[in-house]
Amino acid sequence: LLEIEENSANIYYELGHLYLKKNDVINSVNAFKLALDKDTENPFYHNALAYALVKAEQYEDACEHYKFAIDKNPDPEWTAIVCQALASLYHNVFDDIDTAVDLLKTAIILDENNDEIFVELGDIYLQTDDIDSAIKAYCEAIKLNPKNAVSYNKCAMALWKKDYLEEAIIAYHKAIAIAPDYYSAYNNLGVIYLDGIRNLREAKKLFETAISIKNDYVMAYFNLGRVLQEQGKSIEAAKSYQK
Repeated sequence: LLEIEENSANIYYELGHLYLKKNDVINSVNAFKLALDKDTENPFYHNALAYALVKAEQYEDACEHYKFAIDKNPDPEWTAIVCQALASLYHNVFDDIDTAVDLLKTAIILDENNDEIFVELGDIYLQTDDIDSAIKAYCEAIKLNPKNAVSYNKCAMALWKKDYLEEAIIAYHKAIAIAPDYYSAYNNLGVIYLDGIRNLREAKKLFETAISIKNDYVMAYFNLGRVLQEQGKSIEAAKSYQK
């Protein structure tokens, strides 16, 4: 196609995505740059190049292209997702929590119905021990999408940190009801039964269920070892720790 129409920005744009699917990051970056050479103001091309640059660990350059795409704002819902991507970069790469939060709040203004943005905002609040704000963000996510097990699981973690044991247990059960194979929810619920309620029998069943779903789940084996140790089953506990 390029031999026929060598100045087509869209062909380079599509080519860049194909290189990404092949995990050929360098060629994808070059293709998106060539697309931008042909159409310098296109926000979609800037966003695609930013994504490829993140893959190439060229984070500073990626930020500039994400910002350009956001400034152009061709569609609020699309721009909200770009804000979310840039927020993740500031959070996970630059450890700039304030900027990440501001970007996520901007994303919410652009698209107040995107539950994943509220979940990511809750994650940041949870990491920085602003537990009340985390719970509020996760609850907003649940209101928007009550079928998302992840939101219930993370909300339960925040509730557990605030010592709201009953509410946390309900939230974990909600997560499991939505996603019966959600192994981390079984493990996390087991921790509450072990460390919060001191119901060793129920905790043991939950850790064993998590392991039956994911047989290489390290934390579940560790927690099962703790239960067995509490029950005085030292040999079984040692085997679980070794596992």
